[in-house]
Amino acid sequence: MVIALFRSTLSTVILALCFCIVSGFCAAPASAEPAAATPQPETAPFTITVTPSRQFDAHLSGGGTVGVSRYLLDITANKPLSETLGVGLNFIYEFADYNFSAPVAFSGAKPWGQVHHLELGGSVVYDVTPVWSIYVAPTVEFLREDGAGWNNAVAYGGDIFVTRDFSPTLTLGLGAEVFDELGKVTPLPLVIVNWKINDRLVLANSSQTGPMGQLGAELAYTLGDGWEAAAGGAYKSSRFRLSNSGLYNGGVAEEFSYPAWGRISRKAGKNLNFDLYAGAMLGGELHIDDSNGNRIKSDRYDPAPFMSLAFSARF
Repeated sequence: MVIALFRSTLSTVILALCFCIVSGFCAAPASAEPAAATPQPETAPFTITVTPSRQFDAHLSGGGTVGVSRYLLDITANKPLSETLGVGLNFIYEFADYNFSAPVAFSGAKPWGQVHHLELGGSVVYDVTPVWSIYVAPTVEFLREDGAGWNNAVAYGGDIFVTRDFSPTLTLGLGAEVFDELGKVTPLPLVIVNWKINDRLVLANSSQTGPMGQLGAELAYTLGDGWEAAAGGAYKSSRFRLSNSGLYNGGVAEEFSYPAWGRISRKAGKNLNFDLYAGAMLGGELHIDDSNGNRIKSDRYDPAPFMSLAFSARF
């Protein structure tokens, strides 16, 4: 009953955010200004990002190889409701096509293939004082392999954190990300940083619209003429429901790794951005749990090189 109440409340919150954003765009007050502590400083109300990625084949410790092709669509809308309050809405769809070759730990057969990740989230940022802000972002996700049902592939959770502006060039914060991911509750600490070290060098959390997500940090250097170079690292994880007709009927697969990357970016005017990422997935692990949550298969893979090209348009 508690889970059902939580799901109902979360759905209501996201629907309310949708209403606020849509109604706000239809009748925006002329005096509205962007909330001062919005985690991402872009003022464009809509951002669309398309990101194809390729994780190249890496050897599995038990024998065989694994590689992944991913395609990400991210649509974000932000709306300031007042000088101290802003709301946002985020839609993400990711398609991942896994390529296994003779994976010994999984009985030599392909444990899963094409995976779909659908996400709908909202956000509220509120400036409690001129220097303190609070950010809350509830999220509903569907994560499933082809052939798995939608009804048992739902994850719920979100982020909450508090930030403080220590100076015009330094913002720090702490919080947590908590998800009920297909029978497994996963809490993760969040450390928020936005430090403009000088006119060219910035240390900040990795972008929500980037291929690695925001559970990481980047050191970025402005090269001039619209060019930027960066290096970063993060933690990346995913759990998804397996096909009802596969080898592990109705089970759950889990993958996590520690991506490290370099990035080169180019701004084309005010509203277009291209980001080229190259790096490696480190410490990669693959797991399978049965429908009761018991671990039945596991393997690790060697550092896996990857490349991604993100194209973003703001309007």
